[in-house]
Amino acid sequence: MARPSGIPQKQLVPRAPVSSGNREKFYGYVLPELCEKARASAAAANLSIGAYLERLIAADEVDADWRPRWAAKDPAPAGQEQLPLAG
Repeated sequence: MARPSGIPQKQLVPRAPVSSGNREKFYGYVLPELCEKARASAAAANLSIGAYLERLIAADEVDADWRPRWAAKDPAPAGQEQLPLAG
């Protein structure tokens, strides 16, 4: 699914695209127990980890701002109290 124009994208360190056919390499660090869960779930569904992640991402519902429906709009960092905005 292509990102609609006008949707901001987080600025990350530029990385040369790595692709194979119509697939792009996807990087991230995940807790070991979540890696184990993902690998087991992919295997149980007879999918590669890449195909499993594609299906999870495709099924993730987002709002008009591309925020996942399960995500808070203004989350405070973990362990930090969210302070009221001055106004």
